[in-house]
Amino acid sequence: MIRFTDRRRGVPLHCVVLLVSCGLVACSEPLACTSELLVTIAPRETTLRVAEAVEPTLRLASCGGRETLAARFSLSSSDTAVVRIEPGSRRARAVGPGSAQVFVTDSTYGSVGAVLVTVTGAP
Repeated sequence: MIRFTDRRRGVPLHCVVLLVSCGLVACSEPLACTSELLVTIAPRETTLRVAEAVEPTLRLASCGGRETLAARFSLSSSDTAVVRIEPGSRRARAVGPGSAQVFVTDSTYGSVGAVLVTVTGAP
């Protein structure tokens, strides 16, 4: 890593020099990391019919979203008469009509959110 200073702002730029035939140099602003955790769960809510399933995804980031963090998470249901989590998976299966929260819990950061699942009648 080579450090450069932008003379207009006096800010050091962190640059990586890639030694390729054309001598490419890539620079970026320094990361201004904060302790905030940015959480993206998709979908945030969904409607399923009995027997259908949803597989929520989780994205964790810091540094204003510029640095992706590893997400190791599990799911749990607020009402297993409505939605059950399939063992060994991250799939939530609709088993009966009603509404339930599918809670998302990361192994490092704990509870990070939920998906609202509304289940309608038979398929």
